[in-house]
Amino acid sequence: MESEDIWRQYHRLGYTGDASLHGSGQSIDASNSLLLAPFDVGVAGWAERKWLDQSTLVRLKNLGVGTLYWSVGAKHKEAAMTHARELIKQGITAVEVLAKPSPLPPLVLTASPANASSASLRDILIALGVEASLEGLNTLWKETPGQTPDLPRLRKGEAASFLIVSLAPGGQIDFESTILKTVWLDGHG
Repeated sequence: MESEDIWRQYHRLGYTGDASLHGSGQSIDASNSLLLAPFDVGVAGWAERKWLDQSTLVRLKNLGVGTLYWSVGAKHKEAAMTHARELIKQGITAVEVLAKPSPLPPLVLTASPANASSASLRDILIALGVEASLEGLNTLWKETPGQTPDLPRLRKGEAASFLIVSLAPGGQIDFESTILKTVWLDGHG
């Protein structure tokens, strides 16, 4: 796929604001970079709480995951929500508890992912258990059937969540040399 097509596909973030009417809380240099929406992953089942802890959420944040969707049965939903509330801290991956049979993102984790061996997009995707390709990258955003992926994450009046990835020479995404530079979740980097 041509880099221009990739740019169009992932530039669904829309207008991030020109500050003509509102100032921003912080300016970020994203030159020679691409802004992406944070990744989404799923977890299915109450038993998975054994590895759903704060260290896992910090690891997921470092891999670019913004939201973990946790699907549990109705009988465990309240306990799962309590568990999720205990884990939540600003600037780390959010946990959204869903009652079965809610749809999950294409990538459903069965264990805490490994740390990436580097910040390259390739190593991050491998750590998440996804093929280092455009198709693999596409599995990291939640989609509602019949709708476009759950983008954008930049909304007026709300803290921003986004990833900044470097571009390879020539403005391309190359899974070996494109690196995840920064993860911003709810305005915290």
